[in-house]
Amino acid sequence: MSERVVAGAREFGLDLSPAQTELLDRFVAEVYGWRGGHGLTAIRRQDADRLHIVDSLSAAPFFSGVSHIADLGSGAGFPGIPLAIALGPTRLTLVDSNRKRANFLRHVRRSLELDNVEIVESDVRALEPAGARFDGVVARAFRGPAEFLRLAAAISTQRAAIVLMAGPIGDDELGNAQTEAGDLTTLREVRRFQLPAGSEARVVARFERLP
Repeated sequence: MSERVVAGAREFGLDLSPAQTELLDRFVAEVYGWRGGHGLTAIRRQDADRLHIVDSLSAAPFFSGVSHIADLGSGAGFPGIPLAIALGPTRLTLVDSNRKRANFLRHVRRSLELDNVEIVESDVRALEPAGARFDGVVARAFRGPAEFLRLAAAISTQRAAIVLMAGPIGDDELGNAQTEAGDLTTLREVRRFQLPAGSEARVVARFERLP
């Protein structure tokens, strides 16, 4: 794993162990080994460390004390798999409705022996009848902000950490998304930063599920 990932993780308060960095390396290798027939990523391999791994790890500080996180629209496993590796015993449920991607995620779970990971092949809305289940929800490039907040609120416990990962987005847009979603959440924290060795702007916003 490149020093860029280790340094990037430290910026988010994460000291990755050699075992964790090895798992992250193996995960990236799996993504690029499978991507041809599964449409997993269009990002070049040489940019994967920062645009996939470091970007995914930026959500980690917002899940302190959280025991079970849902990654909605997980796709190739970002941010769910890196978070599962970095956050140790925290449980991750990766949700994706695409069979090929879900099969890839099952393969990764087995290959990397990630016992804290569960794969759900389903549309996110199908989770709603089960009610509140997660005390953390995250998504990266999934639906619009307002729709994400509504879907996340429907499956999360009171006071759950709901973390939106996005490109440049203003405070007004975040507030409007909260209102459009029915004021089921309140905005607690926003972090704005640029990914290392590049100029890509990122926003990570933590909302809290209201009682």
